[in-house]
Amino acid sequence: MSTSTRPNLLGLRPEDLAELLPLPPERALPVARRVLAHLVSFGNPDLSTMKRPPTQAVRTWLEAHTTWDRLEVVERVPDGVDHSVRYLFRHPDGALTEAVCIPLDRPGRYSVCLSSQAGCAMKCAFCATGRLGLTRHLEAWEMVAAWLMVRDELPPGSRVSGAVFMGQGEPLHNYDAVIQAAHVLRDPCGGRIAGKAISISTVGLVPRIHQYAEEGHPF
Repeated sequence: MSTSTRPNLLGLRPEDLAELLPLPPERALPVARRVLAHLVSFGNPDLSTMKRPPTQAVRTWLEAHTTWDRLEVVERVPDGVDHSVRYLFRHPDGALTEAVCIPLDRPGRYSVCLSSQAGCAMKCAFCATGRLGLTRHLEAWEMVAAWLMVRDELPPGSRVSGAVFMGQGEPLHNYDAVIQAAHVLRDPCGGRIAGKAISISTVGLVPRIHQYAEEGHPF
């Protein structure tokens, strides 16, 4: 959860940002695409370094009305057997969650296992997170930020080509935010991941499974 009431750009798609920008519709969407591609696809937090930066007025508006803060990395724990790396993140309100960078069969390709909640309400007997109880849902930007921070630490030539919502929490219990995060990760101005390379896990929340099927998401 952000301690700011301003929306975090990392959790928005271009059409979401375009609705917020103080620009005519025909200008808002192209600007939104350039801004989010710079921040998310290219991982550069400095808007002034864009090849085609928005006007100073738009940059001033973004700084006043939005944020693009990330998370704090508390710990990185590499696994000597499968070469995965477990990350512990601290969120703005002090909540702690994990993500895992997972090597894939193809050299230089990775997927990231993402948390969707701080804690979990499902209380599965086999799961340590379930014994913590649910602290809160994560916002879409927090899931995207975790993915970005793992991606941006990979060596040159490597690529995160997938994401799986199977970390702390029950993804379908935080349905709207998880679906939003997945769409941001799939977006050409976001994570640029193929929809088929994004997986959403569940312990079996049947109403949300039906909703997901009816909505026809590409994940």
